[in-house]
Amino acid sequence: MTKLRSVNSVINTRYPRLSTTIEVNSDNLIAVGNNDCNQVPSKIFEYMSFGKPIVYFYSDDDVNVKILKKYPIALCLRRIKFD
Repeated sequence: MTKLRSVNSVINTRYPRLSTTIEVNSDNLIAVGNNDCNQVPSKIFEYMSFGKPIVYFYSDDDVNVKILKKYPIALCLRRIKFD
């Protein structure tokens, strides 16, 4: 998951038009919640604006889940920590 996230970060930072093209042409969008659960990233609203299904991985107390539960085609999956 880390490698995928870092590749996505490079594309978003260096090639924002390419990132948007990939998102527009995708059937589904995947988002991974931040460790700081009190921030709402603009990426969530950007994904919702595409009108496509979103799969969201989150930790406990993530404020984004409350927002995404109002979006009818979002699937929110809680990450489980294994000790």
